[in-house]
Amino acid sequence: MTLPVRRVPDPPGRATSLLKAFESVILSDGVKKGATVHGIRSGFLESLEIPLLLLDEQRRIANVVGVQMAAVERARAAAEAQLEAAKVLPTALLRRVFSAEL
Repeated sequence: MTLPVRRVPDPPGRATSLLKAFESVILSDGVKKGATVHGIRSGFLESLEIPLLLLDEQRRIANVVGVQMAAVERARAAAEAQLEAAKVLPTALLRRVFSAEL
């Protein structure tokens, strides 16, 4: 069973996380040093190779995440139903007590 793959916006901080992962390479190879101001060497970021997973692997991961998200949604719905049932329980118990059912 394959689930449809939904495109979602890049999460905030993704670019920051990616740059942090390559920080040592950027600092050693990409930064040109000046007296007081540092900069990125011209063309360095454009030539930086970022490994990507094969499309089949991305789809497999997306399917796994989709199945897990569906399970999370089912658990959330069940917890919400239990919470609603718990909210009405005191009223139902009081009704039974005062109608001599207990």
